Amino acid sequence: MKMVDLGEFRVNIQQRLLYRQQEELAAEPKVIEVLCYLIEHPDRFVSLQELHQQVWHGRVVTDTAVRRTISKLRTLLGDNDNEQPKYIRSQMKRGYQLVCPAVQSSDNMAIQPLDNRAVSSAKPRLFKLSWVKQLVLGCLASAVVLVTALLWFASPVQLHTHLMQVELDIPGQKASLAVSPDSRYQAFVGRISSGDNWQLYLYDRHKGQLSKVDTPVPHVRFVDFVADGSALAYVGFRQDVAELYIQPLADLSAAPRQYIMAGLPILAGPMALPDNQLLIAAGKSYNGNIHYYQLDIESGSYSQFSYSSAAAVQDAYARLSPDKQHLALIRANIAERKLYLQLYRLADKELVKEHKLSDQLLDMRLSWLAKDALLLKQQQQFLWFNINTGQLERVAASAEHIKEFVTDKSGYFAAIYRKPAEQQLYQTPWPYTDGFSQHLQMHAQVQFVQYSHDQAFYWLTEQLGHYYQLSRFYRDSGKKQLVMQSEAPFVLLDQAAAHLLLLKRLNRLELMDTRSGDLVHLSLSTQQIDQGVFSDDGRYVYFAAASGGNWQIVQYDIELATQRVILNDYRVLQPYKAGFIAAAVDGSVWLLDQSMQRVTKLYQGIHYDLHYQLALRGDNLNILHRNLMSDWELVSINLNSGQHWQRKLAYSEFSPQFSLDKSGNELLFFKPKIDNDQIVSFGYNFGYNSLF
Repeated sequence: MKMVDLGEFRVNIQQRLLYRQQEELAAEPKVIEVLCYLIEHPDRFVSLQELHQQVWHGRVVTDTAVRRTISKLRTLLGDNDNEQPKYIRSQMKRGYQLVCPAVQSSDNMAIQPLDNRAVSSAKPRLFKLSWVKQLVLGCLASAVVLVTALLWFASPVQLHTHLMQVELDIPGQKASLAVSPDSRYQAFVGRISSGDNWQLYLYDRHKGQLSKVDTPVPHVRFVDFVADGSALAYVGFRQDVAELYIQPLADLSAAPRQYIMAGLPILAGPMALPDNQLLIAAGKSYNGNIHYYQLDIESGSYSQFSYSSAAAVQDAYARLSPDKQHLALIRANIAERKLYLQLYRLADKELVKEHKLSDQLLDMRLSWLAKDALLLKQQQQFLWFNINTGQLERVAASAEHIKEFVTDKSGYFAAIYRKPAEQQLYQTPWPYTDGFSQHLQMHAQVQFVQYSHDQAFYWLTEQLGHYYQLSRFYRDSGKKQLVMQSEAPFVLLDQAAAHLLLLKRLNRLELMDTRSGDLVHLSLSTQQIDQGVFSDDGRYVYFAAASGGNWQIVQYDIELATQRVILNDYRVLQPYKAGFIAAAVDGSVWLLDQSMQRVTKLYQGIHYDLHYQLALRGDNLNILHRNLMSDWELVSINLNSGQHWQRKLAYSEFSPQFSLDKSGNELLFFKPKIDNDQIVSFGYNFGYNSLF
């Protein structure tokens, strides 16, 4: 797929698509054909006769029809000045020429079908081992995954790992790192073993002393230093309800003060503000609006800080500027799948600047570098943002093992560093009770291993350099056969006949024919999509799509290449005998009859903003999902007998990378080795060249 930038537009030459600011523009096919032909011949005029032959392929059309197409193209591009054209100029008897430079895009998203005969001998090691239950640590769903590099204004810089100093190295996972204003204390939440709750810890760097802070709630999720560093503000959970406490550091044995925020059971991310104030994100439900509130620590009174009139808008990751005059945060519009950077003036809560960051709900974090500079992290890409100009620049840096970091204006930088661990792939009987039958040790580039309908091979997804590859991995020989290569990440959702695969890439569903390498888009670029499955006969694909925040089940006819809405307010639909299995937007799972009317409620409790999957195998409905404590719920329901099996696993004892075989008797899943997080420190100065 060839992508080129043309002024404010982006053109997908291969798929004949036109975008402006990442929004696909509606255009007649011949209009795009003409544009692409002009892009491919930029150094000369293209005559009317040549357009007749190359775009209309010799079909009899009038010159007027060709000129009308050019006129439509100019209107689409906003190129209405014939005297000083921005994109296309015309000359009597010579034709048309592109005058705006067409530059190959720096982030081409190419999918390249590869010769199926190209076979590599790369072979993961295969072992048969007895089961040894390991102590592994859970991971917070909201753990901040942040960067390892800072920069001096517009100068990208690299992290020098030899400058990293280990401050604390004890077993266990850690999250929500906070540093006191004088940099003496560090606070974080962690758990030593996978069966433990998340607990609150305080580390004195001067004394080298680590203390566990007793709390009245079983799970503590977020913490920060407040009141000029004299107290800890933390959020804990009692079942699904959040509670806010403040603990004086002078006496850790003293009972903490609880703050009640009536009608707001969801709390997250407390952050210190000047004048004995704090900021906290709060909302009524995980699927609704979540905004920031400013709380007075002395009186306990609070008022809303950020607002939105739209539904499903959530604010997160607020950070205070070094001069304590402004506040930056990330705003996610869930319904529209957009991310924004917002900048507020603290004194009057005024929104002074907003910048759209992404048209996808990506992992995005931020930190201040100076009063006019922010460092952003978008998944694995780091960006420097100039607040004055709104300019974004890429930063060359690695954050492979940094989970989160905190900085202060004195030049102190602390981070949670995840020590590398090899990926461990396990094959086990399903339902998964204990033990495993096979263990494969995979190299770090392997992202996913899935069962195929052919027992001879697995589907193997890898990231090799800047490319993502899908291969057949043959169990007996250990060889792999390359099927597809892409510059954009993708997920294999389902497979029908041996040659048809259902893929999700860049928020679109694609049907791939592995024999020819042909790809067809099933969903529209304007649709927000979720999971999808083939029908039993392979004629249809059922998938969930949202429009304006409302979820619908869409049926795509593969032969006719058409889609139609068949059900509202559902997120999953899978055919079953004469009816369907369906998951509603409220997290309930139902057996539906042929007319899609509810018959039996099968399950309740799926959270769609967390990892989940429904897999129907014969008469067994298998549900694997995460709960609000980030742990895994493994469920199997026999639809004939009604027998219900369920097991809970700590987050780190399972993973989103799992696959059930066609029979529903075997499970593949990744499980890391014991994951020990270190607290590390670096140094930098605002306004001076960084040590990174």
